[in-house]
Amino acid sequence: MGTEVMLAAAAVSTAVSAYGQYQAGKSQEAYYKAQANQIQLEGRIEAAKAKQQGTKALDEANEAMALTVARSAAGGLNPFASDSSPLLIQFKSLSNGVQDWITARDTAFNITTMSQTQAENYRQAGRDAARGGTMSALMAIGQGAMTMNKIKPFSSYSTAIL
Repeated sequence: MGTEVMLAAAAVSTAVSAYGQYQAGKSQEAYYKAQANQIQLEGRIEAAKAKQQGTKALDEANEAMALTVARSAAGGLNPFASDSSPLLIQFKSLSNGVQDWITARDTAFNITTMSQTQAENYRQAGRDAARGGTMSALMAIGQGAMTMNKIKPFSSYSTAIL
């Protein structure tokens, strides 16, 4: 096989290998971006569920307070008197509801923050994979150049370009 044919084969092999390495890195990057988007979506869904639980806790507290007012009034008590047990029951119901709402709000915040952090980790992994693919492609080109130099040393080419 002639030197020119071997050089051409080495060049084509190098180009195909480099392109494959580059595309593999880009493919990994796309995968990680999709994972990031999925994790963020799941985080938003879970945060919304937590917020709904907080709203439900406030609704339940409101129902308990309304029931206390109704039962007190039906029993002939002033449910809003500052020294009455019904008012203390209402405050306790409200306190419990607000505490549950705060817990749900904090949970939603934590879920959102964690999903954003995890998504950014996936995006960074994608960027790293793309860089790795580019570096592998450049290494393939370098190895191809070394192979081509073994076939026909670069010093044997004419340097006169004028």
